[in-house]
Amino acid sequence: IIDGRALVGGQLVYIESWYDDRKFITMTIVVASHQVEEITAVYANDRQIASARASGNGPMPAVIDGKYNTGPGDGIHAFCWSADGTQTSWIAPTLTPGGATRNPPNWTPSHILRGQAYVHVAFWYDEDRFDAGLPKIKVELKGKSDIYDPRSMTTGYTANQALCVLDAIRWDRMMNVPDSDIDMDAFASAADIADEIVTAGPGLSQRRYTVNGSIPVDRTPLDVVLSLSAAGAGIAIYAQGKWTYSPGAYTAPVMTLDESDLIGGLKFQPGPPKQSRHNKATGTYIDGPQGFEELEFPPLVIQSYIDQDLEEIEKVYSFPFTDTAAMCRRLAKIDIERNRYGVTVQLTAKFKALQLTPGDRIALNNEKNGWSGKVFRVEDIEFSFDTGVGLTLREDSPDIYDWEEGDVVTIDTPPTLQIPDGLTVTAPTGLTVGEELYQTITRSAIKVRMLISWNGDEDGAISAYDIQFRKTGATEWINAATFWQANEIEIDDVDDEP
Repeated sequence: IIDGRALVGGQLVYIESWYDDRKFITMTIVVASHQVEEITAVYANDRQIASARASGNGPMPAVIDGKYNTGPGDGIHAFCWSADGTQTSWIAPTLTPGGATRNPPNWTPSHILRGQAYVHVAFWYDEDRFDAGLPKIKVELKGKSDIYDPRSMTTGYTANQALCVLDAIRWDRMMNVPDSDIDMDAFASAADIADEIVTAGPGLSQRRYTVNGSIPVDRTPLDVVLSLSAAGAGIAIYAQGKWTYSPGAYTAPVMTLDESDLIGGLKFQPGPPKQSRHNKATGTYIDGPQGFEELEFPPLVIQSYIDQDLEEIEKVYSFPFTDTAAMCRRLAKIDIERNRYGVTVQLTAKFKALQLTPGDRIALNNEKNGWSGKVFRVEDIEFSFDTGVGLTLREDSPDIYDWEEGDVVTIDTPPTLQIPDGLTVTAPTGLTVGEELYQTITRSAIKVRMLISWNGDEDGAISAYDIQFRKTGATEWINAATFWQANEIEIDDVDDEP
């Protein structure tokens, strides 16, 4: 399966040597299991021997490579034909030795390979040209040509990442989901985001997310959908009876929640554990402009995060559908930021939250925490008729998705939300100490009572106090109260001496 542009070896389905002294050898190589936009070039041992046809199927123009094709006429010893999958009859690999039209005897009009893209490659043997045996064949092509675009309601060729995900969901040889079960508006919006022009270096630009590569036919449909989604830092989601899509870009919150929408309180996780975050990204991609070679993209290193972690934590990526280093670095940056940024909040909301799906963003107002429109991304949803809608939220920011190539060393990382660690409390303020005399119950003595008070906690963060006292110069503390919930206390029978 080919989406966008790719260079593939294909599957050999036919080979035959024929004619006098078997001087001709003809091979048929299937390069895609579907219709394609165009077969653009054929290579033999990395030498281009044929170029794209102007249109349709049939013989491809020969390219003079200096070895297999050294000149016109008798200098051509490599012949190619292309079929883009639209063929309804056989493509005859016809040669004309001695001026007579001839075809390999076992390739017949019954061999159509309907719906599959392929090339015929025929070699005219010459011991100087083929001194190392048959060359290795590779074919460059533009992939699927019937991808649906809900924005125009038309089909055609595209490398738009969101539309390639949609195609894998719709295609009857993949997920085979009917259009009625797909949120087309979500995919249309995601396609617009994928088509946005972003910087790719000084004076350079590119579309935000594209897909260029090949997919083995033995991969499961769901695995294909997830892999294509990752090429755009997005996620395909099945929720509320429909497939929808959350793109790898910041979008405005779709809902606002406040205390009146919640059932119970909030649970916090200040940030991810060290083993789930990293500060350096390395990896590989397939560079189309460099002959579809697997290359390493320049490492993405964020020194400020290394300083926080006290060590370099590397993650190695593989981007099989990404064909530029700049796009790889953008994808890696988003992954780094998502894994590090902000707090995770768990809450239970009223049924209003059933409208949400993973990937949506919400604005959360919470007076106690000083939040007004704090943006969170929905990570997970659990529903219960008994308890309500359980949401797992991750703090989000547009800065996670912003990028300018070349600015990586000084990335402005978004500020994280500061959550009390629960182990340190502020000392009470307004502490006052007084005294009074009191008479014991038996009226046998007059003693001193110490009166202590302090300011209450206006934020409600402190639930109780443990109170101890000791006489000046003493080393041991005396417990006066444990889990005391008032902001004043009386301590009887104290020594009125200093």
